[in-house]
Amino acid sequence: MSIKIEGIEKAEHVIGRWEPGDLCLIEAIKLVSEPDCCDSNLEVIALFQKRADSWPNFDKEMFRVVISFTDVSNLSLKDFGSGGVQIMGFEIRFIGDRGLEGINYEIEDYEDNRICFNCRSINIYSVSPC
Repeated sequence: MSIKIEGIEKAEHVIGRWEPGDLCLIEAIKLVSEPDCCDSNLEVIALFQKRADSWPNFDKEMFRVVISFTDVSNLSLKDFGSGGVQIMGFEIRFIGDRGLEGINYEIEDYEDNRICFNCRSINIYSVSPC
């Protein structure tokens, strides 16, 4: 099975494509846990830019993308808290075939390990030029 992201057509329409590795800066993270449930959802607001020779280039076009990850587990954050966090190697991997209950994806920054977690599903809520 492959990666299935709800709302991917929004990114493809505005940016022209969807590549998780185009995520270059996380502006905000919001973790919401329900008090009567053990599920947590993570909302990420991030800047995306098509990769080029000098990436990221903050003088060139960027896109703000709001992504929601449901049923998040094993969340690890590093070097957050001092403004936007640059991510050099954002990756989404399908791991739903490993038999882990409620876990379909592993998300990580493979360059600097600034963010890593597992989740059940992914939804792109909005995409807009900056």
